[in-house]
Amino acid sequence: MAIKQQPPPSDHLFPLSKKKAIIYLVAVAALFSPLSSNIYFPALQSIAKDLHVSTAMVQTTVSSYMIFQGLAPSFWGPLSDIKGRRPILIATFSIYVAANLGLSQVQSFPALFLLRSLQAIGGVSSLSIGAGVIGDITTKAERGGLMGVFQGLQMMGRSFGPVLGGVLSQFGGFRSIFWFLAGLSMAVILCILLLLPETLHPIAGKGEVKTSGIYRPLALKSPSYATKKTPAPGTAKKEKLTFMAFAAPFKFAVEPDVFTSLLFGGVVYAVYSMLSASTTASLQTIYGLNDLKVGLAFGANGIGCVLGSISTGIILDRDYKKIKRKHEREIKENKLVRDEADFPIEQARLRSAWIMILVFGFAIFGYGWALETRAHLVVPLVFQFLVGWSSTGIFNMNSTLVVDLFPGKSASATAVNNLIRCGLGAIGVAVIELLIQAVGSGYAFSILSALTYAASSLVWVELRHGAGWRRQRERRLKSSGK
Repeated sequence: MAIKQQPPPSDHLFPLSKKKAIIYLVAVAALFSPLSSNIYFPALQSIAKDLHVSTAMVQTTVSSYMIFQGLAPSFWGPLSDIKGRRPILIATFSIYVAANLGLSQVQSFPALFLLRSLQAIGGVSSLSIGAGVIGDITTKAERGGLMGVFQGLQMMGRSFGPVLGGVLSQFGGFRSIFWFLAGLSMAVILCILLLLPETLHPIAGKGEVKTSGIYRPLALKSPSYATKKTPAPGTAKKEKLTFMAFAAPFKFAVEPDVFTSLLFGGVVYAVYSMLSASTTASLQTIYGLNDLKVGLAFGANGIGCVLGSISTGIILDRDYKKIKRKHEREIKENKLVRDEADFPIEQARLRSAWIMILVFGFAIFGYGWALETRAHLVVPLVFQFLVGWSSTGIFNMNSTLVVDLFPGKSASATAVNNLIRCGLGAIGVAVIELLIQAVGSGYAFSILSALTYAASSLVWVELRHGAGWRRQRERRLKSSGK
């Protein structure tokens, strides 16, 4: 069965200010999945001592979290593409809160392992659903900068999580980490209930439908333009919930342009995760830092992520406008007849990726040798900053392109993106300590740097062949009526 692809959205009725407010809210919700993944990195040894197991055993919960973080969106994404963004987000966040309350009382390793998996299953939905919301309400011209905000907050969670974890673990014990997550996520659920409107087109249209029940935010009145009971003619129709709907994310992966983009993003994510997962052990062993100081050291990466998010949003919007002007000029000068499928979206999204790739590979290499030579602590932290800045740029560009490739199916597309990333990341996290022990930090991160540069050839493939593959797919879907 072919993949159903909805027509690209025209301008949504929501004003830009409301779009931004919605995206800020779903971005905060999406913060929890990466935050939960990394927040207890500084506490790994404390948890091991408290539960009377080895640090290596506790680290398996990092890999298990990433496995479920990769798998769960393949269920939640398609479900939200059919049943709506709001109800699925509310239900899954409730699971997340329950898992954190359980973790705050954990007394054994098996309970820790199971509840961390449940925590991942509940918290990760916000990644694919948030991307779905962005796909619902933005145009391609708006999407780059707003996706930068969405991705940037995720990276902040991934990078500043250990800072928070170090402080909480040092002064309140590792269980205080989960009390903190439970309380904060309860506040976010309340905001979702009160303020987040439904955005899925078959349910809410493009803002013209007056929603009710679970689809209506409790604290907001329907806007003046929301007067209809059903979406306007031409809006994508609501699909039935079938087994094939859940297979949709896996179908995305076999499309060559999508797979090429996903694989490159997955490799970079795996390398980034390997660096993050090994940071605690490296800094404690080499520099003798305690939980608090290790957590604070992660702040260098976090600052890089924030600046990377801001700068990449600007770059993506600038590149889109530049490529669009060039495309329109060529049409005018050559008197060509073109449709939206002919716009080179791959060029618009990946035009500046090479800068980020060069910096990322260099920073990974430098970080490894800074540890190997026991350079002053400032040196590896500078490289951590560069890793945060460049990796955020790569993830923003990659994720924005994936959403662009399948308009109307952004949650499912993001789900398979997450699946590839977390699958490769889980493998990387499982082997990084073994690699460092075998060859040392310098050579281990040199290998990862070389792997990044080798994988960057996929960007060249996407730029050269991606547009042709995309147009072939769109013609195929159009001819089959999908």
